[in-house]
Amino acid sequence: MKKKVIYWSPCLNPVGTIKSTINSAVSLSKYSEDYEVAIINACGEWDKYLDYFKENHVKIINFKYSFFKYLPKHGYVQSRFSYVIIFLLCFFHLLN
Repeated sequence: MKKKVIYWSPCLNPVGTIKSTINSAVSLSKYSEDYEVAIINACGEWDKYLDYFKENHVKIINFKYSFFKYLPKHGYVQSRFSYVIIFLLCFFHLLN
């Protein structure tokens, strides 16, 4: 029985977190047969990487929301507001 590893990493800006999440998920999927790897696409933040994930056998768990392009991404207060919105809309999905 494979163990499940699920990444939930809603990143607003393309900083190191996106690259490290992608590299971690792909390498775990590619080099270990004991794990089933999935990434949660909470608000559409991983939409431009979907083909890359399919090529590397990383599953995508899509929530029904796709509002990433409308969120404010710059500035301390605006980005914290965006993270609060993402958390509130995803809370019950994450419980399940």
